[in-house]
Amino acid sequence: MIPEQLNPAHRHWHRLTQLRWLLIVVEVVLLLVWSNAAIATWPVVIWLALAGQLGQQASALLVYRSSSPIKPLALSSQLLLDVLWLSCLLYATGGATNAYVSGLLLPVALAGVMLPVWGTVVVLSAAIASYSSMVFWLPQQMHHIHDMQGHFVGMWINFLLSALVVAFVVAAIARELRQRDAQLAQQQLMAMRQQQLLAMGTGAAQTAHDMATPIATLSLLQEELADQYPDNADIEALQAPLQRCQHSLAELRQLAVDIRQQRWQRWQATELASILLERSRLMWPQVAWQLQLESSTNDSEGEVEADSSLLPALTNLMQNAAQASESSEPAQVTLKLAVLSANATDEHCGWWQLAISNRCPPELDVAQLIGEQLVWSESGFGMAMLLSRSVLERFGGRLAVQQSEDKQRITVTIELPLHRSSDHDRSN
Repeated sequence: MIPEQLNPAHRHWHRLTQLRWLLIVVEVVLLLVWSNAAIATWPVVIWLALAGQLGQQASALLVYRSSSPIKPLALSSQLLLDVLWLSCLLYATGGATNAYVSGLLLPVALAGVMLPVWGTVVVLSAAIASYSSMVFWLPQQMHHIHDMQGHFVGMWINFLLSALVVAFVVAAIARELRQRDAQLAQQQLMAMRQQQLLAMGTGAAQTAHDMATPIATLSLLQEELADQYPDNADIEALQAPLQRCQHSLAELRQLAVDIRQQRWQRWQATELASILLERSRLMWPQVAWQLQLESSTNDSEGEVEADSSLLPALTNLMQNAAQASESSEPAQVTLKLAVLSANATDEHCGWWQLAISNRCPPELDVAQLIGEQLVWSESGFGMAMLLSRSVLERFGGRLAVQQSEDKQRITVTIELPLHRSSDHDRSN
């Protein structure tokens, strides 16, 4: 079940039921004033309308408490019924001559806030049709004032204009507010993500600084031991891991220098995929890596432009795929490289797209799949996805994650903008 505070439809439904209680109370008070508290003189239409509202309210409360999904169609139906019951009450108490006929604007305003455009148009049309029927077909007891038909037509035109303004102006304002709220939520998410990245970056820099001296000491010790015991296989086996640690620290230092000096690199579409494939085969030889090239990659003239942080970010995603595939036999990861054409609104010449497909790791959290927030993960899926997504977005890229219907496979799709070589030459 989606929490109520995260589901706008449930919030709208709850507010609508609360407003309807208030509306019923106001209607009863006004009816008592209109009839001088002579309830016995109320027409049957009034009793039917009040009974209909109470029945509608009871069913609405049952739906709300059942926590069943609420769609815009259900909200539209509720507002249409409100228009119907209001119309019956207004018709029985004077029709177009009723001073409270503008109450039909209330469902129209609520529709503009709660419903999409089509729902607003439907409720607006129902309110206009209701008022039109009361103007052109007066109640039986009002036939003696047919000479005021022109005045009623003027009131009808005024109601029509008011309803149109209320519906579309309120709808436009509500749409802008929803967009602003979505933008604020996105900005808050980005700020939280940047804070997490800053904290992780600070910790990583401190860790790298603390590890540099011990690793250098261990390397010297390994070399001395290797000279003293050249035939010792255990001492010889220490050389490769220590060299890898030294190489990683050197890459981290170089990455910091490149980012500080804003050094950018450029790769051809197939070149970048080949580098990733070669790295993956060297680092995870137990996994069978397959690269599939679409025909569009051969005709691409664009290049991926980024700094040195791009390759580590992509390598993180390859590591996730390798770790996830190791739980299956055989361990296999499929890479599909394609070049997509650019849209008319894009400022670049196309998109570099790489789809990484592998077996889905067991008990993978949705937040880990999306990579929009830092979550705890034994295998590092949370941090790797968060870092990779942030790096790709910094270069104008996109990251999408999709599970198969049987939840057995996961596909990570990476897209990066392609730039023409001529654009780079002109900028230099």
